[in-house]
Amino acid sequence: MDQRIREVEELSQGMTLQQLRSLTDEDVVRRHDVLMDPETAFGRLGPEDYRAELDRRATAAHTRQIEIYADRLDRFTRELIGLTIVIVLQTTVVVTLEVEAHHRGWGALPALWRWA
Repeated sequence: MDQRIREVEELSQGMTLQQLRSLTDEDVVRRHDVLMDPETAFGRLGPEDYRAELDRRATAAHTRQIEIYADRLDRFTRELIGLTIVIVLQTTVVVTLEVEAHHRGWGALPALWRWA
């Protein structure tokens, strides 16, 4: 328990922003858990903690919504590309048939093949 109290005292002294950013996610969680442990009676949440949690939740919800929009946009883009390819292929077939008909001396394709 004495070692735990020494660790709490050390962690409660704080650190620089550079030190905080260099920590791994696991180390940040471990340090938070040590400071918030009810046995050490150090951890207390203040208004800024609640505000930070609300901000985190809002950011997470916003991120999820943006990911949904991005997925939809990707799907629509793929569908548009597919439709464009189909139109290009159909146009190529019609032009090829028209050229072949003209080359064989048939003139234009019969009315069945033409869109007028």
